[in-house]
Formats: sequence, C-alpha cells, structure tokens
Amino acid sequence: MYPMYYVVFYDIDKPKTIGNAMNKRIDRSQWINICDGIIEKTVELDKEMFKIISVSTFNIINTVDNTLFAVCDVKKLSKNTAYITKTSLK
Repeated sequence: MYPMYYVVFYDIDKPKTIGNAMNKRIDRSQWINICDGIIEKTVELDKEMFKIISVSTFNIINTVDNTLFAVCDVKKLSKNTAYITKTSLK
C-alpha cells in the first residue's frame, strides 16, 4: 500500500483547536515541497495567503496503512505582501 500524506495548518493568531485546523490530503511531491526545510514558503488556503512559520512531522505505521502527517504553523499575510515562494496545495 502506498503512503497517504496529510498536512494540518494552524494559524498562529488563533487557538490550536480542531475548529481552527485547515486539513488537506496531499500527494508525495507536495509533501516533499512542504518538508524540504526551506523556511517561509507561502501557501494558499481558503483563497487567502499564509506564510509557513514551522513544520513538524510524524507518521503512523500499521499493517494496513502508512500515513505521514505534517503540522504547520502559519501566519496570515496581508493583501499587499509580495509572495515569493508560493506552494500549491490544490
């Protein structure tokens, strides 16, 4: 079975609750892009731009699935901020 990749984004200006989490299932190339160690990438979530502040990863391995998770702290960018490295998660 191929691994499944998920990313959870939390806006640092809001409490880290389930209601404030922005969850996405992504493919392997997007996973590598997020976890490559390059800091301050930008992502578009819910038609708004966010800057990735930090990334933490963990995985769950069992007999059926291999699931990898990334948890990202993000900060919402203002409308007039220049976007340098946009990461597509569509």
